Amino acid sequence: GGSSNNGPPGVDMSISPQTISVSATTTQSAPTPGFAVNVTGLTSDQEVYIATRFNGHGIYQVINNGGYLPARISIQFDSPASLGPGTYDGSVIVVVCLDKACTKSLENSPQTVQTKYTVTESTFAATGLSPESVYAGAQAFTLSVDGSTFTSQSTVLWNGTQLPTTFVNS
Repeated sequence: GGSSNNGPPGVDMSISPQTISVSATTTQSAPTPGFAVNVTGLTSDQEVYIATRFNGHGIYQVINNGGYLPARISIQFDSPASLGPGTYDGSVIVVVCLDKACTKSLENSPQTVQTKYTVTESTFAATGLSPESVYAGAQAFTLSVDGSTFTSQSTVLWNGTQLPTTFVNS
């Protein structure tokens, strides 16, 4: 349904923050920031309905964790690995209405939250292997890789094949 912006005077919505900037490397999980939607000036018998839609690149879904005001809206971004390095701009449009059909939206509705999602290439630095060498045909062994900037999503490749990997610490 469309909105006619004919909600009662004195009932206002606010969003905080109105701009969200997040970043991740290509080996990290997608960030899930959020924002709050609040409505003031309601009488005790009034209900509000919050609808969201999003556009742009990098946003996977928007989740309304509502129920109570202020409502908490979460943004789930796309996997950094699936996007690749770059900056992805998007927006989340929030409409607050006094009816489910959204024929009575608030005067200052809709409002927009701008998003900027920066994905950078991961740079790992392996500084040591243990054992340093093994004879061909030797028994199975555990390879320890020491280094920096590894994360719990890091994996070890052996001749291009991903090995079962256990992340110990950073």
